[in-house]
Amino acid sequence: MFGYSGGAFATEWATEKRAWYARDLPIVGAVMGAPPPNVVKTYHNANNGKLAELNVAAVLGVMSAFPKVDKFIRDDFIDEEAKKLFLSPLTKCSLTCGEITQGLAGANISSFFKQGDYFLEEFKGTLEDIGVMGRNITWKNKPWYPLMIFNGDKDEITKPIEDTAELVRKWRRRTWTRVRHITLAGLDHTGGILGLPRAWLWIDNRFANVERKWPVEGGPEDDGDEIIEDPEDEMSRIEAQMILGPSHEL
Repeated sequence: MFGYSGGAFATEWATEKRAWYARDLPIVGAVMGAPPPNVVKTYHNANNGKLAELNVAAVLGVMSAFPKVDKFIRDDFIDEEAKKLFLSPLTKCSLTCGEITQGLAGANISSFFKQGDYFLEEFKGTLEDIGVMGRNITWKNKPWYPLMIFNGDKDEITKPIEDTAELVRKWRRRTWTRVRHITLAGLDHTGGILGLPRAWLWIDNRFANVERKWPVEGGPEDDGDEIIEDPEDEMSRIEAQMILGPSHEL
């Protein structure tokens, strides 16, 4: 499995829940790039920033899954104009980057509502149940495949980075899952995609069943941590290696 940002959110949750609904599904590994460990923190991080429109997509997603949230949000818009703009993605068949809603970079998404961001408090329990990673990580839910998690140390959307580090620790300590954690120095949320070549090679090696230098089962003492100081140079090097074939060094 693989996902970046929101896709990493889905990948991580699928890994937490796999033992409950897809234990027999053959999975060789999971990669999570810039996973958002806590959706409420992510909302506050994104709001008023260049990626503020992500909050629109996130709220619309929760609305579609929970009728009570949908009704609350629809009743709370400050006016019809705000309602039309916020709900506009629902009228589109497909979206490209920057087209979730037009012109919302730097916007205060909470200003669309009479009660601001009160919905975060009103539905706190729901948002914690569906939006806080790590709550289902137990030995009983051990995935039985390795994980790779990567993120920029300046990620403004998923900060604080300590939350991601804590997620890694939970997987290692509670399930003894082998986790490769890569931190990309100096990169923010969008810049973190420079970790993709390393992720692709890791995936390629997993499918090729390449022997790894760290233990198959892993454990609390098996860090598997790495800080990449020059991500752009690393990306070029990995892309060259991908052309030549899987590397036993990665």
